[in-house]
Amino acid sequence: AVEAMVAKAVDHFGHIDILVNSAGNYKETPFPESSVADWDAVMDTNLRAAFVCARTVTPHLLKREEGLIVNIADLSAFGPCWP
Repeated sequence: AVEAMVAKAVDHFGHIDILVNSAGNYKETPFPESSVADWDAVMDTNLRAAFVCARTVTPHLLKREEGLIVNIADLSAFGPCWP
């Protein structure tokens, strides 16, 4: 899916100038009640997706010898997400 997204962007715009990784996900479940599936869902969105997108656009940025990758994190990454 990411490869198709990047290919569509290159087809439309001619090249990639910037990637902004801004997706985020967390479960509002207290840690003692969290499951491995909850953890996997959060990590897939917050880490794996950013990695896959960056890895996919990097060859396009290197080819042009310019471009930016911006990763955005939410403040909830720095503290508990439950009362």
